[in-house]
Amino acid sequence: MRKAGLGIDIGNGSISIVVVEGENIIYKDYRLHRGELYQNLVDMLGQVETSCGDRILYAAVNPGAVCLYPGIQKKVQINRISSLLEGQRMLYPDAGSIVEMGAQNSCFLTGIRERETLSYAMNGECAAGTGAFFEDQMYRLGLPLSAYSEYVRRAKSVPRLAGRCSVFAKTDLIHRQQEGVPVEDILLGLSYAVIRNFKSAVVRKLPVQPPVLVTGGVVYNEGVRLAICDIFGLNEEELLCGEEGAVVSAAGIAACACHGKLAFDWKHPVRREVADEEQKRKALPRYDYEKEALHRTRPLHGGEKLWLGIDVGSTSTNLVLTGEDGAVIDDLYLRTRGNPLGAVQQGMAQLKQKYGEALTWEGIGVTGSGRYYIAEKTGAGTVLDEITAQARAAAHLCPEVDTVFEIGGQDSKYISIRDGQVVDFEMNKVCAAGTGSFVEEQANRMEVSLEEIGNSALKANVPIDLGERCTVLMESKIAAELAAGTDKEDICAGLCRSIVRNYLNRVVGNKRKGEHICLQGGVVHNEGIVAAFYEVFGERLHITPFYDVTGAYGAALAAKEQGGTSQKESIRNEENYQKSQKWFLAGYDGTLLPGKKTVGIPRALMIYKFFPMAYQYFKTLGFNVLLSPETDDKIIALGQEMAAEETCYPVKLLHGHMEWLARKKVDYIFIPCIHTIRHETSGVAHNYGCVYMQTAPRIVASVLGLSERGVELICPVLDLDMGKPQLAGAMIKAGQELGCDKARCAAALAKGAAAMVRCEKNSEKLGAQILDELKPEDKVLVLITRNYGVSDPVLNMGIPGEMLKRGCRVLTLSHLKGHDVDLSGHYPNLYWPFAQHILSGAKIIKEHPNLYAVYLTNHGCGPDGMISHLFAEIMGDKPYLKIEVDEHQSKVGVITRIEAFLNSLSHVENCTERAILPEAAVLSGRLRDGKKDMKDTKDTKDMKEPQQETVYLPPLSVYTEWMALYLNQKGKRTAVLPDYTAQDLHAGKAYSTAKEYCTFSAAAGQIANRLQETDGEEKQFLVFQTEGAEADGMVPEILRAVLDADGKRAHLVTPFLEQLLFAEEADILWQVLLLGDAWHCLDEEWREKVRASFREKTAAPDAWSREWTKSLLQEWAVYVTEDRQLLLAGDPIVLHSAYLNQNMEEAVRKHAFVPVYMPLSEYLWFLAAESGRKIPEHFTEQLHEFMQIYRGVYGSWKQPDERLQEIREKFPLVHGANLRYLCSLMEQELPRGKGMILVSPEYANYASVMEMLRTGSKYPLLHAKADGNEEAEEVERREIFLGQLEQ
Repeated sequence: MRKAGLGIDIGNGSISIVVVEGENIIYKDYRLHRGELYQNLVDMLGQVETSCGDRILYAAVNPGAVCLYPGIQKKVQINRISSLLEGQRMLYPDAGSIVEMGAQNSCFLTGIRERETLSYAMNGECAAGTGAFFEDQMYRLGLPLSAYSEYVRRAKSVPRLAGRCSVFAKTDLIHRQQEGVPVEDILLGLSYAVIRNFKSAVVRKLPVQPPVLVTGGVVYNEGVRLAICDIFGLNEEELLCGEEGAVVSAAGIAACACHGKLAFDWKHPVRREVADEEQKRKALPRYDYEKEALHRTRPLHGGEKLWLGIDVGSTSTNLVLTGEDGAVIDDLYLRTRGNPLGAVQQGMAQLKQKYGEALTWEGIGVTGSGRYYIAEKTGAGTVLDEITAQARAAAHLCPEVDTVFEIGGQDSKYISIRDGQVVDFEMNKVCAAGTGSFVEEQANRMEVSLEEIGNSALKANVPIDLGERCTVLMESKIAAELAAGTDKEDICAGLCRSIVRNYLNRVVGNKRKGEHICLQGGVVHNEGIVAAFYEVFGERLHITPFYDVTGAYGAALAAKEQGGTSQKESIRNEENYQKSQKWFLAGYDGTLLPGKKTVGIPRALMIYKFFPMAYQYFKTLGFNVLLSPETDDKIIALGQEMAAEETCYPVKLLHGHMEWLARKKVDYIFIPCIHTIRHETSGVAHNYGCVYMQTAPRIVASVLGLSERGVELICPVLDLDMGKPQLAGAMIKAGQELGCDKARCAAALAKGAAAMVRCEKNSEKLGAQILDELKPEDKVLVLITRNYGVSDPVLNMGIPGEMLKRGCRVLTLSHLKGHDVDLSGHYPNLYWPFAQHILSGAKIIKEHPNLYAVYLTNHGCGPDGMISHLFAEIMGDKPYLKIEVDEHQSKVGVITRIEAFLNSLSHVENCTERAILPEAAVLSGRLRDGKKDMKDTKDTKDMKEPQQETVYLPPLSVYTEWMALYLNQKGKRTAVLPDYTAQDLHAGKAYSTAKEYCTFSAAAGQIANRLQETDGEEKQFLVFQTEGAEADGMVPEILRAVLDADGKRAHLVTPFLEQLLFAEEADILWQVLLLGDAWHCLDEEWREKVRASFREKTAAPDAWSREWTKSLLQEWAVYVTEDRQLLLAGDPIVLHSAYLNQNMEEAVRKHAFVPVYMPLSEYLWFLAAESGRKIPEHFTEQLHEFMQIYRGVYGSWKQPDERLQEIREKFPLVHGANLRYLCSLMEQELPRGKGMILVSPEYANYASVMEMLRTGSKYPLLHAKADGNEEAEEVERREIFLGQLEQ
């Protein structure tokens, strides 16, 4: 009798099939599909049918199998959480938590036992790639994946590798190899890095209840098992990691099929067919070039002198032998395979074998990421950076070259050349790394040879669109497309096109692209990538001869000319640089006297400014003071271990410093929350610290459980906009709470404040002295970033030392009198004090002939993503070096950039330039009339009539639609832009250089596309700004900057959200907001009817009045649907864009929930109230009235003024993105509420702070993040969430 159940689990990397009968597995199979999804599944199903097909009555699949079973019913698709729980119940019933790690997806479940509350978390896009990453690195090392555990068993240590991102980890991994670290240790370190990332990005604050069940393909990886035990504090008995762990999900699917008596035709999967609309995608154009002709060498002449060039890269090691005339005699392109010295020795042996053992060379030049290591081993006399080497080869081989594009295994380079010399360059940031090796890894995954991937791309009929994203996210998309059965040719073409787009937007950006562009690097072997470049540049593109060994060729030429950088280290200028450190410590020596309580001070964040004050203050009050050590590997490990949320790196390090102090059993830890700091020439109302600065100390103290451990947090809130009295008051109050009287505290503070001022004045005095001594030809590098970025040896990645070694004079921002520079007339809404200081420094450097900037940014920093655009605007054509730093450990790429920058500066003549800054009037808070006035136009000689000017409002559901209706009725020509599209995001990404939010990219692309229309229409664009402190408030300023740089002059109308309730048309706006909120409460059918009749309603004599609004609110209230509710809240732009939120409302309704939107009227009311303004009473009364009329929707929500008081008491003082209001929404209760979805842009700092601030919510909560790349992972997370709520 048939009663068995079949479960099919198709993932991004593997297929699992299980047949269960009762509680027993009677058949199982697991295999990697390598993109051959259909054929593998057919083979596996054939074996199932042969083995036990006659016993199978029931069958189900996971949603990943839908591509092979089109039209399959929803009920036979078992989501990941349900399948894991059912499989665990059957196979590992004693488990308390589940860790699942697949090729691209991972999740964590806890509270899985009976009578426990289930909690789960899943990776977003950027945490993807865990399982596949191990496979990629083993392939790169030339080792079989099955040998991973064998190597790990021989490991002797765990080297530090970046934990935030697998691209960072890969960069560190490669350079650890080049340092000679054993492969065994590196592989174990990689396992630890991935699990640390899993803990901080997925597990976060959820409790880990042993025993922990590990599922997915990683059950076979002993390194992962060791790392999980160590990082989660488990012993071996508390880890369940058996062979059946790989098929837990498939077993659960089979069990669900049996329990639910589910069945479908599982025997006949169907190949995926291309949809008609996909046929429209353009194939790549072929660019013909002869590879052999580009590698013509000449014979060796008897007795001639020779020079050898070596380029040691991450994926290849290249050698070039040149003669006396500089011609190439021989070239070798070898795989590094994780052993750079072995590759060099192999290359030298091949040359000697070919030309005789007596072969010698006059000199050796070495370049590449492993150059110093190989130079030491080979005795090379010339060492030079890759930028200089690539440029030298290009200029020699193609004298007319003005631009070089070079893509290597881990690094991509842009070089601008004038008269044969480097005048500008750019390299990829850490997150754009991996281009060359990434192509190779994906070829391996698809089982397409590296040599064939280009030809495959050119055969594509309908290339897929992988968007413009970092390689980890691109890999996720590729894996999903493979799993969906997309042709490999189409994936190869999409991969080539996306890599080129990523390179042009993220590396080249707005840099000058000349008329003779030379393309070089190993990727030129890939005809698909060459074709993608040709598609953009046409006949301007040229392939450099010897394109794959140009770095080695440039090194050989340098050796012949005896150029390059000497390895001798210079300690000149170091003494001056170290003086600031001595002033900072202000006599501190770490002595702890017995009988005194100890105040611990973490050496992090703003302590780099306040330590001289804090040390003298607490010491004078009679306390011991213990400063945590400079950041080192131990502090980093503690930070990674203790962080409960993915944050920027400086905040993660704060965890490590505070934990170090707690383990030293200090009595107190002092670190202030920085709410505001006034820059002396600031023109804004409030100078906010970022949301982390405002909240991190208290959040970290809570995460570390300091109070439970007997450590008291001393955390005054510094509101320095209010000046020195506020600082004094906050510090004196802190001292009084420690039992010291006010007078004594005041005296101690006076001493501390004097020490801090003395430190600052000494630095400025030293800077002035150095500048006064400069000769006209001298060049000084100025390290410019936040004070902790300058001083922390990990955050600055040793950059000051590397510059000092090379004989540079080095100053920092603290040496310049940036406080005297007034930028308020140019950047009127620059509300971050650090931004004010950094940009003030930029202006000083721009206008001083001897100063050149080295600008450090943080990879995970929202403000940096905005400030960088303005920094570039101020610097104009003056060269500067920008380096993005984060958790990656390797300094090799940093050193390359420094050396290349110094080389390029040697060809730059010092000159005095005036910074050309924008006029603040470009941004306006008011709409102009529909007719454009003659005087507003620069060139009026041909104008006879004023032009019509349309004001475009952003897409925001009916809110902007109805506001436009009112404005048109009042004679203003107004239109509403449509919802954002993939084309908008694509265009906008060209203006994104870091981690700008998708809302910025969408707006930039939409406006840029509209400006390109040749309709003769003058346009204004309404773009909202805020007073801080999140990155979204700076969007208008950055939009103006990037559009100006692109030659697109846009008139932006940029009202402040906080001020809208006090504007000229505030009453009308308020009515529109209330009506829009009511409209979102209506049943779907009635929504459209109300929308269709609204214009007619506005013809009433009292239209837009409060009374008219109230009557409509009451009229519409009867059309409210009373059913299961789901609260939707978060960023208003994402919330009301079906494209950005991926049709969230539609998905909610499909699961039979009624969406209840966060009322924008209430959102704006809170935003205005939090800014300290008194809101007109009639607005508050109307909001009360609205809530009363729609109590069937909102139920017993407290009135806003009452809730305002509550959130001020409950949540720490913080401004940015209406953060406290959004936190309060989590605690509101709907009459029939079942859950809540909170949306935010990917990378939004405030989203992480919200996760750390919230103590719980009334309902299950899904935090959905939008990046505009149509993220399949986010849709899956949402579907699982909604599916769980339905149960």
